[in-house]
Amino acid sequence: MDEPQRVGPRSPATNQYEAERVLGEGFMHQKREAARISREEGRARKLQEAKKAQEAQAKAATEEVIPWLRALGVRTDQACRAAAHSASLADAPLEQRVRLALSCLRPRAYSITSAPARTAAAP
Repeated sequence: MDEPQRVGPRSPATNQYEAERVLGEGFMHQKREAARISREEGRARKLQEAKKAQEAQAKAATEEVIPWLRALGVRTDQACRAAAHSASLADAPLEQRVRLALSCLRPRAYSITSAPARTAAAP
């Protein structure tokens, strides 16, 4: 008399055991390895796409600042340099990015020190 086949969901471990028994342990090892590599490639691809999107957003944010700096009379080369400085705030509002770009155009602060007192030379 044949035993009735179990009908119903099986655990992942049982499924793996059955697959190894029917298809072979080597074959299943190759399939698992191929699936693992595919998952890793997919993750790497998603990370690369996210990085490209972030770089594109930063570039667009930088290019958006330049016309406003030019309208304020900033030279093109200075505007490009200042706009690149504001790229770190790509998600910030335009006004804040323009302010940050302008802040890097300020002249460097310097301090004036008084010269040491001179003594009169004896004749």
